[in-house]
Amino acid sequence: MTGCHFCELKVRAHLRAKHMEEKHGVPAPTCNACGRKFSYPHQVILHQKTFHMGEKNIACPVCDMKFGSKVNLYQHKVKHSTEKIHKISFVLELEEQYCSTRLEEDGSHTYTCKICSNTYKRKDSIKQHYRHVHLKQRPRLHGCYYCPEKVRAYLRAQHMEEVHGIPAPTCGACGKKFAFPFQVVKHQKTFHMGERNFVCPVCNMSFGTKPNLRQHVIKHTTERPFKCDFCDEAFKWKKHLRRHVAGHLHKKR
Repeated sequence: MTGCHFCELKVRAHLRAKHMEEKHGVPAPTCNACGRKFSYPHQVILHQKTFHMGEKNIACPVCDMKFGSKVNLYQHKVKHSTEKIHKISFVLELEEQYCSTRLEEDGSHTYTCKICSNTYKRKDSIKQHYRHVHLKQRPRLHGCYYCPEKVRAYLRAQHMEEVHGIPAPTCGACGKKFAFPFQVVKHQKTFHMGERNFVCPVCNMSFGTKPNLRQHVIKHTTERPFKCDFCDEAFKWKKHLRRHVAGHLHKKR
């Protein structure tokens, strides 16, 4: 399911163009050659290059073999899955070793990179720093609805304002900007209205967001979704899997 840019409704990908036309009056981007409709304009361009011009510009990062679509590339990359598993496991081990954590007087934590001494207040910030700066991994990019350009999530609102002149959806209470209007509604309900509408079916404890509820519910189950790629062990929490995988890699040295 994918979210609509203009409302909170989530629809299946193949129904997104229909939803935009019927509910918001936004014409679906259409291929002039075959009449096929798409959710985004850049998908029309990619479709025409792939199916009407025969271009193959998407290269496999492992072997440089080229494909006409991301779907074909994904199917091909399965061949390299074993190599990828080992690479991911190695990254997990490194992430356990790259930062030091300090508890501040106010109860907050400070995370310091052991490589360059940069300091961050949030753990996900130092993770991004480590992956992008020291591992040279490319950040995840998100497509624009109006043009083929892709930008990082936190720059999406800025891109819409500067390039397309569309004001970013903004919270009236704190001024925080978002990429989509439904994110403002969700933010206000969670942080300014104190709504906790996600209730645990086991103990009735309530939460402000669905991810927080999901994380809590795991405590009540025997589910172990995080599985080791090297053995049959499985864990409830990702941090326990990281620690376990690091042990495997230490033995291999």
